[in-house]
Formats: sequence, structure tokens, C-alpha cells
Amino acid sequence: QIRVVLPANPEDGSKWLVEKLNRPGCHSSPVLGNTVPVWNPQIKSYEIDFGTRVQMASSKNMQLEEVDGVHRIIRLTFGKVDENRFILDFCHPLSAVQAFSIALASFDAL
Repeated sequence: QIRVVLPANPEDGSKWLVEKLNRPGCHSSPVLGNTVPVWNPQIKSYEIDFGTRVQMASSKNMQLEEVDGVHRIIRLTFGKVDENRFILDFCHPLSAVQAFSIALASFDAL
């Protein structure tokens, strides 16, 4: 499971993101987490809906979402499209460098 905390401008002069995250009530930094897979009884497996972007099953496939109240907003999709190619879709608040770093980290983690 992946959890991504995106740095925000510290209002209180905090220098370290970890220090800020460990404080109770830290809500100013966006937190992204894995999309929770749903059980599909027809294929007897958990699955995530990637739409048409991800073509092949892979342990590297993932979506990160931000929970904004009751809404879940997909911020990053990373998945396999053929034997040697992956796609990486992302949107604000992620930068290209952050999204690519998350994708690279997923290769090392699994």
C-alpha cells in the first residue's frame, strides 16, 4: 500500500513534512492513497477499474486517489499497456517529477 503526502506551504513555520504530518489535525497537506480494489465474484478476484488506459494485468498497476470529504478523486494512474510499456497519467496537485518518482518507487517496492 502506498501513501503519498504532498508538501504544502507551512503556515506555522514547520521545516519538516514528517514533523507536520505527525501532528494531530494535519489537513493542509494533500494525502493520496491507493484505490481500494473491489471483489469481482465472476472472476473471483479483486479488481480496480482503470477504464481503457491499462491493458494488461500487472502487480505494478495502481491508482492513487485523494479523498476530499466524501468524493474520491483519482490523481495518478500507472499501468501496463503491453509487454514493455506502461502509462502514467497524473493531475494537480502532482507535478511530473513527483508522479514519475512515485512510478519508479513502485518498481522498486514490488
